[in-house]
Amino acid sequence: WLGPFIASTFGFSTFFKCIAVAFYQYPDGVDNNLKTFVLWFIAIPEPVLAKGKLIRLTGQEVVHSIGLLILKILGLSVVLSFYRSVGVYPSEFVGGPETWYAPLINGFVHLWFLYLFAAFCLDFSRVSFSLLFRARFEAGFRNPLLASRSLRECWGLRWDLPVQVMLKRSVYVPIRKAGGGRKMATVFTFLASGMLHEYNFSIHNAAVYEPGKVMIFFIIMGFMILVEDLILNACPGYIRRLAEKTPTPIISTLLILLAASPFESLFIKSWFEAGVVNATTEMFPHIFCQKK
Repeated sequence: WLGPFIASTFGFSTFFKCIAVAFYQYPDGVDNNLKTFVLWFIAIPEPVLAKGKLIRLTGQEVVHSIGLLILKILGLSVVLSFYRSVGVYPSEFVGGPETWYAPLINGFVHLWFLYLFAAFCLDFSRVSFSLLFRARFEAGFRNPLLASRSLRECWGLRWDLPVQVMLKRSVYVPIRKAGGGRKMATVFTFLASGMLHEYNFSIHNAAVYEPGKVMIFFIIMGFMILVEDLILNACPGYIRRLAEKTPTPIISTLLILLAASPFESLFIKSWFEAGVVNATTEMFPHIFCQKK
């Protein structure tokens, strides 16, 4: 499972960066020299540039990046220990798999697993490139499951930033420059994200994936963001003030629950059926407790 996952990831990255080169949408200074261009083209996440030059990495940044990587490993170890010892569907032990809230419970836990795994992959790549080139690289995620106060903020500013940058550069910005509105650009960006993930899932979940499901998921997410914008614009002042006083982790948790059900049925299900748990348990330390 892991080999096709890595191959498909670099496949879509290569595709979007070729589009960026073809339409001159790459960052300023990337083409100053061959080394910088090649590094930008192959690296996920991308290097941080200042006037076309790589920014030198500080010792404090190295320690911070390695610390975040260790946290992801510890988090994955805990989740995988739960999966291996108890089961991959928590709802089976809280009311049963047929209850109305089963997708919420399963989706909540599985979304955390996906975040920890994807963030580990990007953090590992970031640390490796940083140490190899002694340069600063962009973040992979910005704490989306604990620091987001809206779906738009989560998807646009915090979740899987390398993909967001590629989509913004290749889809969102060109539409806005062509005169398209914010809503139109948002819808087409989510459609492009859906097609990107259709490609990905058809490779690393090939044996079990049902084509079209992940596209439906991203259409739902785009629609939910548009509805969220309408609700926020129509909210009375006292509700806005109440929301502003609500701690961010609480709002983030409510957002996760809002997306949990479509995420569970349309996005992550094929991952588990394709063997993501077996693949990741071979990579990370975990505890396996078995009843006698």
